[in-house]
Amino acid sequence: MPVRDALQALTEQLAASPGLLLTAGFLVAFLEAAAIVGLLVPGIFLLFLIAALVGWDPSMMVAMSAAFALGAMAGDGLSFALGRRYRARLAALPPTSRSGRWLETGRAFFRRHGGRSVFIARFVGPVRPIVPVVAGSLGMPAASFVPRMIVASLVWAPAMVIPGALFGQSLEVAAEFGTRVVVLVLLVVLGGWLLVALVRGAYARGSRRSTWWFKRLGGWLRRHPRFGRLAGPLLVPGQREVIPVLGLAAMLLLSFAALLTVLTLAIVNAPPALSEAVSTVTASATLSGSLRTPLADPVFVVLGLAGSAPVAIALALGVALFLAAAQRPVALVHWLLAVVLGTALAQGLDGLLGLLPMQVARPDVAFASLVLMHGFLAVIAAKDLAATQRKWLYLAATAALVLIGFARLYLGRADLYALGVAAALAVTWLTLVGIAYRVRARPARTRSAWALVAVFVLLAAGGSVVANSMGYSRVLQGQQQGPPIRSVAEECWWARGRDCDGTELPRRRTVFGDPAGQVFDAQVAADAEVLRSALDDAGWQTLPALDARAARAVLARRVDPDRLPHLARDFNGRTQEIARRLPLGDERWAVLRAWRSGWQLTPDGRPVWLIQVRVAAPTTVAGLFATWRRDASRSGEGVAALRRAGSDWRWRRDGEDGILRADARRAGAVTDRPVSADLIAD
Repeated sequence: MPVRDALQALTEQLAASPGLLLTAGFLVAFLEAAAIVGLLVPGIFLLFLIAALVGWDPSMMVAMSAAFALGAMAGDGLSFALGRRYRARLAALPPTSRSGRWLETGRAFFRRHGGRSVFIARFVGPVRPIVPVVAGSLGMPAASFVPRMIVASLVWAPAMVIPGALFGQSLEVAAEFGTRVVVLVLLVVLGGWLLVALVRGAYARGSRRSTWWFKRLGGWLRRHPRFGRLAGPLLVPGQREVIPVLGLAAMLLLSFAALLTVLTLAIVNAPPALSEAVSTVTASATLSGSLRTPLADPVFVVLGLAGSAPVAIALALGVALFLAAAQRPVALVHWLLAVVLGTALAQGLDGLLGLLPMQVARPDVAFASLVLMHGFLAVIAAKDLAATQRKWLYLAATAALVLIGFARLYLGRADLYALGVAAALAVTWLTLVGIAYRVRARPARTRSAWALVAVFVLLAAGGSVVANSMGYSRVLQGQQQGPPIRSVAEECWWARGRDCDGTELPRRRTVFGDPAGQVFDAQVAADAEVLRSALDDAGWQTLPALDARAARAVLARRVDPDRLPHLARDFNGRTQEIARRLPLGDERWAVLRAWRSGWQLTPDGRPVWLIQVRVAAPTTVAGLFATWRRDASRSGEGVAALRRAGSDWRWRRDGEDGILRADARRAGAVTDRPVSADLIAD
């Protein structure tokens, strides 16, 4: 099972089981408060996500607050007991022996604030898991610690639950448009920040400690009876490049291990046959399609074109010409080896994986070329820069590749596995060539290194401007137009709900959110005007406009369902084409949304629509604003209302796929299988 699907399944299981969700909340709060361990666990982030799964459910919010509080008390109590038990020996025990600065920070904090630090630290992340163990080690009486700990935990727990619950409710309120924006921000900003922080931290830690490690490693390699024959000429003591060469060798091993890991995961998670792979991919929503929103399309189109093939070719040739003009033949030869031969290797691996009997993730060759160019430029320039300047070069290259890689993911030009395989292969090759370059190249002036970086940046910026001026409108239009048209035999679709080759239509609108709320309820084969006319004749109304009156309805003290708007839903970046609602009584409304699937039935070319019908009721969130709440218990009434609108169509639902299908061409035709109440209900 792919990692994303496993995480999705875990999230769904937690959301469906209050007991498991409360247990998870207790455990995360406990680990987040445990001595030192809390520094390694992203506790606040996990607690926030758990609270978001709860949503604005007052009873569950109270229960989750209790779980958070009990977990925090248990973690703080254990930390306090450990501090009292070990006291003076605490600094010598792992892991505090390796994180002494955190212990000193906690002691300074405790001495500054005294007993109040127990309460204050509960709300200050960096010292939260440190202060209880420090309080115990410094002899604070349990009679003073425990009451403060209990009060702090009882106040802190709801302060953690309420923002997360509001966020979880807001995702439902803002529909999937809001979810996409939030997820995009989290992925780009937080994900990019995390990668850059990892690179920066690894470089800073490595630059402080690597010299001693690599000197010891170099000495061992030179003395080894077998490795010494190969490594001895490269690791002559006193040479300037010994440490960088060993660092690149370590990077080579890590990147090669990453490449093997990603390839293994891709093959293990691959479907056993190509036909099943096609069916699986088309039968479920994609990550790129679920992330897409018209608001973000222009940004990622610009970034995607910045990493397009013409820009990559301009970078490769431009840097080669600069190195030739600067009379740096060694750098030029290794640049060509890294970029040209590395791209050829990625292309060869892509072709080799394409020959396998199953469909596996193949490397994104274009992204591999970009990684090779950005990475090897950093290797060339870093050789002639001071150690303090190299860090920013590596950070800039990492940030640029993160943005371009995510743009390719967003635009659907690569998946996560393809990007992972490409990055691992490219880093493996460029570190191998980098070792050869660092051994053979002579030092150059710092001015030459910065000139090379400036040429690269100017070529990248100029190429991006040209590529966007020539292709922006075309790519953006391609992203926002409807799905590609596919002609499908009517007999195959009606009999099996599939194309004749076994391909299925998507069953879910998005990979985010509760699966029960994202599935499509029906597929209808009808011309757009036929579908609209049938709904209008049956009393379905157009949705209230998103105008000033709608804004007043959202913020009004008294809920007005007639004016309260229904926010739009997206499917693969496209807003619903047909949207209607029907009053069901008892303040319940059936809300219908329809998207073209891209299938056209032969021989008459009728489009197949993917339709969701949800029953919603007006509600308020925390007394702040009005919105719609899905009423899953009455969802069958919405589907039944759709059937009544097409009472003269033929209808069918198979037990195999569970999707209701309707053919609007043959009025009054006899159904293949009677549609009863149990077939209509979800």
